[in-house]
Amino acid sequence: MNNVTLLEPSQTEQLSDVLYGPIQPELLREEVLADLLEASARRHPEQIALICGERQLSYGELDRQAGQVASKLIQAGVQPGQIVGLWLPRGLDLLVMQAGIAKAGAAWLPLDQDTPVERLQICMEDASAVGIVSCDALAPALGETGLTLWTAEALLAPTDAPLVRRCGALPDHAAYVIYTSGSTGKPKGILISQRSICHFLRSENAILGIRASDRIYQGFSVAFDMSFEEIWIAYLVGATLWIGPKEASGDPEVLPRLLNQQRISVLHAVPTLLALFSEYAGVLGPMVGASRRYDGPMGKSDRAFVLGVIATGVAFGLINAQWINGLFGLMALLLLVTLVNRVRKGLKEAGTIAEQPVE
Repeated sequence: MNNVTLLEPSQTEQLSDVLYGPIQPELLREEVLADLLEASARRHPEQIALICGERQLSYGELDRQAGQVASKLIQAGVQPGQIVGLWLPRGLDLLVMQAGIAKAGAAWLPLDQDTPVERLQICMEDASAVGIVSCDALAPALGETGLTLWTAEALLAPTDAPLVRRCGALPDHAAYVIYTSGSTGKPKGILISQRSICHFLRSENAILGIRASDRIYQGFSVAFDMSFEEIWIAYLVGATLWIGPKEASGDPEVLPRLLNQQRISVLHAVPTLLALFSEYAGVLGPMVGASRRYDGPMGKSDRAFVLGVIATGVAFGLINAQWINGLFGLMALLLLVTLVNRVRKGLKEAGTIAEQPVE
């Protein structure tokens, strides 16, 4: 997917049933994930990057903390392209540790907090991971695994030692590896390169148009690759991420209210979540209000691009939720829906945000 090959007319005719997008070589750059975060930290050091409960970090603070984590990992021997496990509870520290691994030039292997230690160890050994980043609360469970352990508390502890920056990180190095559920046997790891994920982030946002003034709901587990569309597109443009509480993530009454209270302008969702929202659309306030002020699913100035027009109907109660749930459940199809400009318009009209120029 990273290499563009121009097809001869005869080849094009043979593949006439394939839908091609425009060739945009400017979206494919010699960069790694950490470059994206660092660029936003330079542009918007005071912009809020992460919000979790009562805690928040600006881009400058996130970059500084992640830089310290990276420095300690590098001093411990972690090298670009090596794989480091990531096992922490959902929250702000989890994303700081993830960014720290990225700034070290290494790749992370994310694991949910409730992952059994036996499965964790299988994945770590299969990936030849050099160690795992966790926390004091989970550390005792790793005591007999023999894994090299770094805790978030130790990595974030103040130090007077000079910071060490990554050296030799390349776009073809690994960025992360995610493992399948293993329900049919041994879990299998899928490794993604720095080049590929950076290309994906730039390509997707060329369509979605998320910008620094947006507030994005971070709801997916970091062990699910859809979390990249929440976290790293935000870092790409300098937007704000609100890390929602885990207990609210599937609650059709609580979550819409929280999204409204937090002035969330970008929501990435799967059909099952949208189906829940369709019954409680009224509590979405300006989000839904903005969505109903346009002339159809893809109205003229609408920059809320929807991958699957059907899902738009579900989200706004225009299509039977049970029908769409059955269809996508049967096909095991993940559908991404991003609500951007129509939400931004509603929030702007409500006086809760001001427009900023696109970076």
